[in-house]
Parts: sequence; structure tokens; C-alpha cells
Amino acid sequence: MTGPVALDDVESLLSRVAQGDRQAFDRLYDHAAAHVLWRLRKVLPDPAEAEEAAHQVWLDVWRSAARFDPIGGTTLSWIMSLARRHAVHHLRHH
Repeated sequence: MTGPVALDDVESLLSRVAQGDRQAFDRLYDHAAAHVLWRLRKVLPDPAEAEEAAHQVWLDVWRSAARFDPIGGTTLSWIMSLARRHAVHHLRHH
């Protein structure tokens, strides 16, 4: 763990993730993973289901970072919207 990440740095981390930078992904994960899991646990009380959904969120972040459009909001709001989408999807299919 490398310490807190400034908001501007979070935005640049996602740009680096889009280029396949694993260190940037690790820093972004370290910064936001607890928030993602907290959000998922609010919707999915079963810890195993929340962790499964979190895994899917982070796969989506890795796979679709290049499609992020900052006009729609911040990196963190985008990641949290992915978490919400996965929580709803999980509820509908389980």
C-alpha cells in the first residue's frame, strides 16, 4: 500500500489502467475496494455474494477502463455505478 491517492491521481490512474498498467490498477483497487465492497454489502447482505460481485466489478474496471468518459462523472462515481449495476444484476439472477 502506498498511501492515500488524490482525486486528480485517481482520474489519471484509470487512464493508465486503460493502457494496461497493472500498478495503476493495484493503486486504484487499494484506493476504492473498501468503498465498492461497502456499497455491495448494503445491497447484498451475504458476504460471499458481495465479494463475488466485487470481483466482477474489478474485472469490468480492468476490461472497460478505456471506455470511461469523464463527462459522465468521476472515476469513483463510474466504479460505484458498476458496483450498483452488478448488485442489481446479482439480485435479479440469484
